[in-house]
Amino acid sequence: MHNPDSHSHIRAGFTLIEILVATLLLGVLVLTVLAPVTGLFGLSRSTNQRLTTTTAAQNAMEQIKGLWRNNGGNFDRNCLPGLTLADTVVTVKDLDGTFAEQGTSTTPSTAPTCGATTLPGSFTPVPAKRVKVTTGSGKDATTLTLDIAHP
Repeated sequence: MHNPDSHSHIRAGFTLIEILVATLLLGVLVLTVLAPVTGLFGLSRSTNQRLTTTTAAQNAMEQIKGLWRNNGGNFDRNCLPGLTLADTVVTVKDLDGTFAEQGTSTTPSTAPTCGATTLPGSFTPVPAKRVKVTTGSGKDATTLTLDIAHP
């Protein structure tokens, strides 16, 4: 006859050690997946900031070109009437006929009435100007440089 007590019992379930090992492996797997993902969030934030500063610099440059294209007197006077640019630095340098820089960089006037100033009688217009627009600060700063011919 067959005695049921003589056979070993079949175990069901996991031991505590098996559960701990499985939890440890799951934790390592989660860490290896999440570590690069959090790095991507930082990269995305930095890229977004760079895109914002580049767009602001491009917008400023387009406004400057428009103000000077529509009024050659503003170009001659280094005048950008009413231009308001937050966190933006604009400098202008005169260029000669070969586009070599002349003199020192200046910051153009943004006063609404700067276009009404009288040019001296001895004034000689320059053929072009080099405009440098810088937006943002630190590693996310963007600087654009554009040579603009006299309108």
